[in-house]
Amino acid sequence: MTNNTGKKDKRFQATEYGLAFGHFTYLLSDCQEVVVDLQGWVTANGKGLTYLTDPQIHSTKTPRGPSNFGGRGLRYFLEEQHGPECNSICQLLKLPPVLRKPESLRTYRF
Repeated sequence: MTNNTGKKDKRFQATEYGLAFGHFTYLLSDCQEVVVDLQGWVTANGKGLTYLTDPQIHSTKTPRGPSNFGGRGLRYFLEEQHGPECNSICQLLKLPPVLRKPESLRTYRF
């Protein structure tokens, strides 16, 4: 589905769910963290449950490490994975657009 840099596999609709989840976590963390690198599988030939595994977190709140790329990882997600356009899952959840200037997203409340 995605990795922890810029790759996303659009062959699977589950990728849209993963990107929307990343979008949600970015907003929920006050634009300081994002969950990426989701792997997984879908049961029943793509019509069943979606299992997501192997998450990584890019965070500016915790120390950088081998898989936490900090601010660089946030930029990878915002610019290369999610991009400026929300997918259908983000729209269904009524998530505000992800902008390059995180300050403008700080007014969003859950």
